[in-house]
Amino acid sequence: MSEQLLDGPARDRIKTDTDATLFVEAGAGSGKTHALVDRVTTLVLRDGVPLRTIAAVTFTEKAGAELRDRLRVEFEKARKGPAGPLADEALDDLDSASIGTLHAFAQQLLLAHPIEAGLPPLIDVLDEVGSSVAFEERWAELQQQLLDDDSIAEPLLLAMAVGVELKHLRSLARLFGNDWDLIDERVLVDPPELVAMPDLTGLIAAAAQLGGAVDSCRDPEDRLLPKLHAIRDLGVMLEAATDQESQLSYLQALRGLKVGKIGRKENWPDVAKMRSDCAEVVEVAGSLVELLLDACLRHLSHWIAERVLESAEVRRAEGRLEFHDLLVLARNLLRRDASVRSALHERYERLLLDEFQDTDPIQIELAVRIAAGADGDAPDWQDVEVPDGRLFVVGDPKQSIYRFRRANIATYLTAQDLLGETVTLTTNFRTVPPVLDWINHVFSTLIQPQEAAQPTYHALTPHRTTTPTTA
Repeated sequence: MSEQLLDGPARDRIKTDTDATLFVEAGAGSGKTHALVDRVTTLVLRDGVPLRTIAAVTFTEKAGAELRDRLRVEFEKARKGPAGPLADEALDDLDSASIGTLHAFAQQLLLAHPIEAGLPPLIDVLDEVGSSVAFEERWAELQQQLLDDDSIAEPLLLAMAVGVELKHLRSLARLFGNDWDLIDERVLVDPPELVAMPDLTGLIAAAAQLGGAVDSCRDPEDRLLPKLHAIRDLGVMLEAATDQESQLSYLQALRGLKVGKIGRKENWPDVAKMRSDCAEVVEVAGSLVELLLDACLRHLSHWIAERVLESAEVRRAEGRLEFHDLLVLARNLLRRDASVRSALHERYERLLLDEFQDTDPIQIELAVRIAAGADGDAPDWQDVEVPDGRLFVVGDPKQSIYRFRRANIATYLTAQDLLGETVTLTTNFRTVPPVLDWINHVFSTLIQPQEAAQPTYHALTPHRTTTPTTA
């Protein structure tokens, strides 16, 4: 059938050119699962690559189960042909084959090398519910430590004085936990500076000057007058305050004043200047609050980040891991241990990555370092040389929707540039021509290529020629 399709040569190459590293861009409905099945069956039945030495990483457990079922059908068919012994061997290996999600694959790597990974022989992997319960337990303990630690008391009190609540810090702790491997390079780079109240002399003087202007108002009912009284009174309280918490609360009150265009022209010598001066005081107060709040949050972030890392280390030592722990520990293991890379290079002759546009960037680093073996020790995975044919990647950048889970289109495009050759599947087996015509017209207009941000749009070609009718 592939000879009759416009992308037939690409499909034939996916199936037969198993000595090449290919990066397949598969449009919606283009039969990428079928392409994966073709690739694996060729590797097993023609090239004699044992199925147990092939790893196929899918985005979901459902996709992994579908791929496994389709392979079973193909191997059952092949049992009656000349490749029967190879098909029988593949069927024996199928249930235990490395076909599944990225997290399941990372867990296999760690279970194969627990000592090198610094893990106990048996590990327990928490599901999403278990991880949520464990986080709540960690947060309860962390919250108590936060309230009891005198070293963080001042930044905490100042932050709470301007509206930061414990629930906000809880959210921060959860976000840090989701990406704890980035904490060292992005949060703990430099120790935070001391929290100190900025110089308030100029602001206090400006508030007093505005307070003195109340006598120039010709109408005691003018709506701008109460604003001047409020600025004057807050300035007086700000000057008299003896602690930073009180000062910050007065600054916050100043920041919250809204002046706008109130005040009548005939009631003031220069109402526009009066409004402008009031707005400037409010703006300066807001800037001072932001400066102090930033310093406080840096301290709190640093404090929380250190303890999130400590929690990750405890989970590793106890072998009680969460999904993200699996990825980070597997990546760290492959980065530092040449013998493990060499062993996994021998174990996995071929690696196939599905739905690459929506997976964690750690996935490509795991695959590249395994494919390279002992030589894959470059600090940056992009500098690792991958032997031909070891990797096969499938994805569709137009369907990348999981940025909140660290999927990054820039990583996709970088990998596409570095790994092998790109082949494109454009025949759509799912959609009727009128719909595809509209999609191609709209998407070709909206999707314009941008370096490291937006790939080129490849128009889809319909395979279906008629619209189904209903009785």
